[in-house]
Amino acid sequence: MQPDHHIVSRSDLRRWVIWGVLGACALTTLAALAGIYYGDRAQRLATLGLEELSQRIEQLHAENHQLRSEAAALNAQLSVDVRTETDLRESLNRLIAENEELQRENAFYRGIVHQSDTGKRGLLIRNFDLLPTPLPDVFEYRFALTIEGSRPDRALKGKLRFSLSGEREGEPAVLSMREFTQPAMRSLAYEFKYLKTISGRIKLPAGFEPLIFIIEEVPRRRRSAPAPKHLFNWVLAKEV
Repeated sequence: MQPDHHIVSRSDLRRWVIWGVLGACALTTLAALAGIYYGDRAQRLATLGLEELSQRIEQLHAENHQLRSEAAALNAQLSVDVRTETDLRESLNRLIAENEELQRENAFYRGIVHQSDTGKRGLLIRNFDLLPTPLPDVFEYRFALTIEGSRPDRALKGKLRFSLSGEREGEPAVLSMREFTQPAMRSLAYEFKYLKTISGRIKLPAGFEPLIFIIEEVPRRRRSAPAPKHLFNWVLAKEV
């Protein structure tokens, strides 16, 4: 028996070619569409990731700005607290100094009012101070005069003479009153019944180093006994 031979006609071959071409086109189209789909999806995912990162970065910037603001506020508060503490400490020290000065003044005036009766009258010098001034080699002296003994029934009057003991060019030297007082004076007259404050200015000559400020009571009569001298070390006080 002869085997059957299937003869392919030209029309069948043409159909197969057409179907093959159509199938290839369909596969190519599907592949292209799949590529577009997945590519677009990847792009969307990438875009979504960048947006999330951008939002996170903006959030971090906002948090950083908030933290900086809080740190600045805390720093300002600390500065205020430090200044407040410093001001309070300075105020407290000033009040303590003023209180001490008031206590000294109180004791001073109590001593005047309640001084003992010794049966004699004399001159007392209290609260002697030497103070600096803004001018070079210029100083201010201050002190108070009171009366020793019983409360006076009449004013006490007299004269005072100042001198400065110190060194000039390494040698001992003494300046008379008119050499350093401003304005220049030979003596200072006083008259009071209970209390008198004395003040004035000193101009030191160049090269003179003061050591002792001397206050001397001028005798009323030439043949009187030597008047007492009051000696005060040259120590500058701080003005309150």
